[in-house]
Amino acid sequence: MALCLLGMGESTPALAQASADCAQKNDYDRAIRGCTEAIQRGIDLLVAYNNRGIAYMRKSDYDQAIGDFTKAIELDPRDASAYENRSIAYAEKGACDNAIDDFTKAIEIDPKYVRSIACRKQHDYDRIIGDRTQAIERDPKEARAYNNRGLAYAEKGEFDRAFADLNTAIELDPRSAYAYNNRAWAYFKAGKAAQGLADVERALEILPTIGGILDTRGHIFEALARRQEAIADFQKALAFDPSLVQSKAGLKRLGSSP
Repeated sequence: MALCLLGMGESTPALAQASADCAQKNDYDRAIRGCTEAIQRGIDLLVAYNNRGIAYMRKSDYDQAIGDFTKAIELDPRDASAYENRSIAYAEKGACDNAIDDFTKAIEIDPKYVRSIACRKQHDYDRIIGDRTQAIERDPKEARAYNNRGLAYAEKGEFDRAFADLNTAIELDPRSAYAYNNRAWAYFKAGKAAQGLADVERALEILPTIGGILDTRGHIFEALARRQEAIADFQKALAFDPSLVQSKAGLKRLGSSP
C-alpha cells in the first residue's frame, strides 16, 4: 500500500509533541491522538486529516479513514495524495468502483499517481499496464511507473516483461524498497523464490517496518520450507499492518495465528 504520509509544518512549542506524534508512523493510536489535537487546535488541518486517516487505515478502521481523507479533499480539492489515500481505503473495503474513481482523480491531478491497488482488487492488470505505459510515454525516467507496470506484468504471469520493468525501476531509483520488493515478488510468482530472497532483504534494509515487504519475505520463506521464519515474518507484518489478509492466510496455512 503506497500511503502518502505528510510532514507537519512549524508549530509552537506547545504543539511540538502533537506534531511529532501526528507525523510518526509506528504507533497508530499515538498518531491519532496527535493529529486529533492538531485538528482541534486548527493547526495544519490538511496534513492532520491525511495523517490521521492513514493511522485509522492501518488499524483497519476504513470508515474513519475515508471520513478523514474526505475532509482533506474538502480542504484542498487538488490534493492528489488525499485522493490516493482514500482510494486505498475504499479498495481495502472492497468498494472498487469508488477506489478507481479516486485513483483516476489522483492521476488527473498528478500523473505520477497510480491506481494499482484498486485495480488489483479487480485483477484489472491490463488497465494498470495501460495507465503506466502512458505515464512512461510522458516521462521515460519515471521509476514508479516502471515499478507498478512490472508488478502488474508479474501478476499476469508475463515475467520477462515484469523483470525488464522492475530492473529499469531499480536502475532509475536504486533506493526504491518497493521496486526491490516487487522484483522479489515477481521471482516468487515465477517459482524462483530463492532468487527473490536477496531482493526482499535489500528492501527491508531500506524500509524495515513495512508490513507488505515482510509479507513478501514470509511468502518466500514459506516457499523455501523455512516455516518458523515465515511465521515470524507474517506475524511481524501484521504487527505493522493488521489489514494484511495475505499474512493472515499465510499463518493459517502454516498452522499458526497472528
